[in-house]
Amino acid sequence: MTTKDCLELLLGPLGESFSVEFARKLAELRAAPEVQQRIDSLAEKANEGALTPDGQSDYKSLIDTSTVLAIMQLKGRQFLAQHSTLTWMGRHGMSSVGPQADGDS
Repeated sequence: MTTKDCLELLLGPLGESFSVEFARKLAELRAAPEVQQRIDSLAEKANEGALTPDGQSDYKSLIDTSTVLAIMQLKGRQFLAQHSTLTWMGRHGMSSVGPQADGDS
């Protein structure tokens, strides 16, 4: 089992507690420019084989954190997609099992 698989397994239930506002903010979250510059710099050095031990540690930490964030963002997007579908269905008199006939209770 990969680290990504383990994270998805552990973080899976997290999406059940999202609000629409939180899911939107999470989905839109981006690294601050200075953090992105650090990632880009470390990636370039890694590609050149020029990372120091400290740089390797920093790069691994940033990649690991990015993986967790990416999984959380995916859960947020899934929540938003499901919520949007359910909201649309509710506005159009539909349930998750099909259209609702007038007078059904």
